[in-house]
Amino acid sequence: MEPLFDFPDYEVSHSSTTVRDPIVVFLMREGPQLSTTVTAYLCSVLGISEVAARQRVSRAKFPVKRLGIITFPRKARFLYLEQQFGSPYYWKSLRAALTENNTAYGLALTALITRGGVCLEKHFPIICGSPYRQKGHLSSEVVLERLVQAGLLKRHHHDGHDLVSIAQNEGAITASTEEMYVRLMAETALIGSVQTWLKNLNLVSFNSIRTRDDDVVPMVATYAWDITGPSYLNPLLGAKRSDGVSPGFWVCDVYLGRVGGSAAKVFLHKCQTFRALRKVAPTMQMIVADHYTPVAFQLLKRGGVLAATVKTLFGAGTAEALKRAAVALGNSLQGSADVEGFTSVLRQLEEQQSELGNVRGIFFEILVRDVVKANSSGSPQAQIGFLAKNKKDDEAEVDVLVVSPGKGIRFIETKAFNPNHTLPDAEVERWLEHNIPTVFRYSQNHPEWKKEQLSFEFWSTAPLSEEALSKVDTFRTKNARRYNVVVRQKNEILSEFRETRNKKLVLILKNHFLKRP
Repeated sequence: MEPLFDFPDYEVSHSSTTVRDPIVVFLMREGPQLSTTVTAYLCSVLGISEVAARQRVSRAKFPVKRLGIITFPRKARFLYLEQQFGSPYYWKSLRAALTENNTAYGLALTALITRGGVCLEKHFPIICGSPYRQKGHLSSEVVLERLVQAGLLKRHHHDGHDLVSIAQNEGAITASTEEMYVRLMAETALIGSVQTWLKNLNLVSFNSIRTRDDDVVPMVATYAWDITGPSYLNPLLGAKRSDGVSPGFWVCDVYLGRVGGSAAKVFLHKCQTFRALRKVAPTMQMIVADHYTPVAFQLLKRGGVLAATVKTLFGAGTAEALKRAAVALGNSLQGSADVEGFTSVLRQLEEQQSELGNVRGIFFEILVRDVVKANSSGSPQAQIGFLAKNKKDDEAEVDVLVVSPGKGIRFIETKAFNPNHTLPDAEVERWLEHNIPTVFRYSQNHPEWKKEQLSFEFWSTAPLSEEALSKVDTFRTKNARRYNVVVRQKNEILSEFRETRNKKLVLILKNHFLKRP
């Protein structure tokens, strides 16, 4: 076999006879390998014992190198020749060694590659299969740090969001950042539907359910999930406490894509290590995906996991609407809102008398983005879902951000609620007490924004209560010297849409956001 790399003949002296080092020969021919593989090779070609072979491997010197950051089961190390470091084959061999040996690092890489090679950093603890902290297990934080140090993953920043992606591509990254955002928006709609399903069936405590879109990643014990909620179903109840009944839990992860055998093993590893925890109440573990391969479904079924698809939970119509919504969202992120696609999805859902989480809210954000751009002079930059992050646990998302250098910056909060019911006061209070102060702090530390005129706007299709409007007036007066505070309700929003002179935009607003059902 021809060697994979063209290196000089490294030689060692043995019993006064000069011979080529068999470890170097093997690594030249086969590429980077685990020390256990090299040990087995020495045993077979030299006829020496395993102990002797291990000692020889452990004493190997230049040009043999060892990856020091990451260790493998049975204390194995990843060996390579100095000149192989950083080559495409080096990364391919390292990734294969991690995944084939079912390491925590390999599980994390598999989960990330399944999602196109990129994810939000805040979602990494959910998808990677490792706990935050648990005795005898690598934490999700350690897994991420070591994969970054080893050069397999990288951190980067985009639109206010912290991302993690595969550093050495080689086909592992199949999704762009924009495609990731589209999937996350569609998954947000799906999470909303699953959340409603759990509540309507009384599977979880109605007001205690948490999702990954909340400020804090939902946790049960040491593990993070997309959806969590305490459950008072009799089979899930924990031991009785002096102050009452101890609930069990319902946990769920979602992924709008194809779950294969490797991805199923990552989720199963997470479930099985979670079950090994002591003093944790009974927990129902669930995963919702677009579809599963037969192998994946059987693995999850045998593993005691509730594996559902969008179709089995909500019907073929909703599943089809979600797929069409994802296409429309993808089209809209690339340019103007896909009004026809939005209209088709909303009409289908209304005909089926079906809801799809917060898909209406996501559509409304994109429509408002286009309306504001159309009505603004010049060519402002406008985007949805910008995250203003000051430090850990001090962040707020801006639904629509409009930047017009020299003319001001607009931070728009949108609420596509039922126009026949008053918007809950809590929605306005959170905007006033959390979102505005957080985003303002961010803007004051931004080199290009701190001198701009700032405007905080609240666009709601549902009417605000008199009490909420009074709080807005008080807040506006108090902060008048720092920024503008604007509230737009039904009539003002309709006027903004009409100003664009775009009949399609006006019709979708009137028929699907302001129309009385």
